[in-house]
Amino acid sequence: MAPLPRLLLAVALLHAAAASAATDDGEGGRRRARYDRVFSFGDSLTDTGNALHLSPTGAGPASRPPYGETFFRRPTGRASDGRLVVDFIVEALGVPHPTPYLAGKAAADFRRGANFAVGGATALDLNFFESRGLTPFVPVSLDNQTSWFKNVLHLLGSVEEQRKITSTSLFLVGEIGVNDYFVSALGRNRTVGEVKTFVPRVVAAVGSVITDVIAAGARTVVVPGMIPLGCEPQLLAHYKGGAGAGEYDPESGCLTRLNDLAELHNRELRRMLSGLRRAHPGTAVVYADLYRAVTDLVVSPAKLQEQAAGRVLRRRRRRVQLRRRRVLRRGGHCCVRRPVGVRLLGRGAFHGGRQQAHRLRRARGLPLARRRRRAGAVQLMGHDGGLASQDRLRLVSSSLVPSCELQV
Repeated sequence: MAPLPRLLLAVALLHAAAASAATDDGEGGRRRARYDRVFSFGDSLTDTGNALHLSPTGAGPASRPPYGETFFRRPTGRASDGRLVVDFIVEALGVPHPTPYLAGKAAADFRRGANFAVGGATALDLNFFESRGLTPFVPVSLDNQTSWFKNVLHLLGSVEEQRKITSTSLFLVGEIGVNDYFVSALGRNRTVGEVKTFVPRVVAAVGSVITDVIAAGARTVVVPGMIPLGCEPQLLAHYKGGAGAGEYDPESGCLTRLNDLAELHNRELRRMLSGLRRAHPGTAVVYADLYRAVTDLVVSPAKLQEQAAGRVLRRRRRRVQLRRRRVLRRGGHCCVRRPVGVRLLGRGAFHGGRQQAHRLRRARGLPLARRRRRAGAVQLMGHDGGLASQDRLRLVSSSLVPSCELQV
């Protein structure tokens, strides 16, 4: 699927993880939980290398440049020129990157977490599609990913050891389901009304995975919702000429009937998650609203730029401000010209986005948010690739992206 604004997606997910990390300290207060690893399920928005090990996708676009060029300096199987949402999450939490399941072999490979997501994967299984004359992009569904998860649990040791590991892990289930709707809408030119009948099955498949990981001992599960399908370039191109002018949202230019499908999915998903919370009060099940984050960016792409332009960030004792006329003003220094195309001001780390080790050591022991501030460095983002790529822009604070909201 086409790349989406991963920065906003990452911020939404990190807010969800932070909210779910608070637990009762036994004295009427709240303390922040400590995660040791991440387990993730999903599709190309989360796959960090599994697709490279499957014959249908091993030689796909993500296996060659320009994929991976801005951070890893080589293709890694990620559907991005750099990192994905899950990469930002593990870096923010300070835990290792989970091993792609198909790249691991022994228990040692998965003690730091595992990623079961596969680019092109569906929530529903192969039989569902074949019985309707449809062919999914890859023969991998949530059923397969759940089986892989159970295989990893067996490798990790006794049930007691398994539960010790899962209880200190963050589980990311999704986003998943977008390929189910892609296959259904594009494969046989079904109407959106027909595709909507698949929503309960897709949501039930997601709920089944969540139930399985909770049964295995998970204490925190983050579940991203559906993206706005009507804004997806591939679907916009597919329906071009077949949709009347009245079927496009005048504010965003997205197809309203496809966005209605995504909204229906999210309503059903939230309803299902509410039931799981009631059934499992000891587990934090958090919904991350990706739909609103993306639609706000599509409707008002300049809003983030304008908000960032007025912010002042500090690095050490120097103040840097992004001025209106392509000028940087630094405290105690004369104005200097900024590179053409720079449009956002955020926090980032030098050396390809990696935080400097000595600064991390100095910040060790501080709360996570503060550790990021001290370890970070002012970074600019240029859409012309002059100074920094989109991937090298580190996660900005929620005040810079107020449209990313968490719904629980």
